[in-house]
Amino acid sequence: MMNFSKPSPEVTQQHVTRIAVRKLFGYLDYNIPPKEYDSMYDDLLILYGDNGCGKTTILRMLFNLLSTQPGGGRKTSLATTPFERFEVHFSGGSNVIVDKESGQLRGGYRVSIVGPDDQRESFPLTCGPDGGIKPDGNPIQGNVPADVENVR
Repeated sequence: MMNFSKPSPEVTQQHVTRIAVRKLFGYLDYNIPPKEYDSMYDDLLILYGDNGCGKTTILRMLFNLLSTQPGGGRKTSLATTPFERFEVHFSGGSNVIVDKESGQLRGGYRVSIVGPDDQRESFPLTCGPDGGIKPDGNPIQGNVPADVENVR
């Protein structure tokens, strides 16, 4: 089991380096940025595109996935947003991956946290009859790994 009690001393602050989404709305695939850049502005990204292509949805997914505050429907929002897979990569080498259950675009999902050493911790978030994520039986309610909390 991975120890998320505190961040490693050499990595105290991280930023998002890449976001990948598969089957957003059932048909859109994104890899943001599309390639790696070597620039002094590597922590700056401008997201632009046509209306309705998913810019705001991707930013909401990112916020809802990384939010450490309980309640507010953030995890339920991920369950109701149609996508197959959502990946967030961090500068320290960690990744957070969300996969929907059984190829469904809506509903429960599995969150996997992959450390820089490729050690993986996964857990399911299941939906209740109303389609919302329920706190009972979901292991992360209020227990977010410290290395994910240190994202700027």
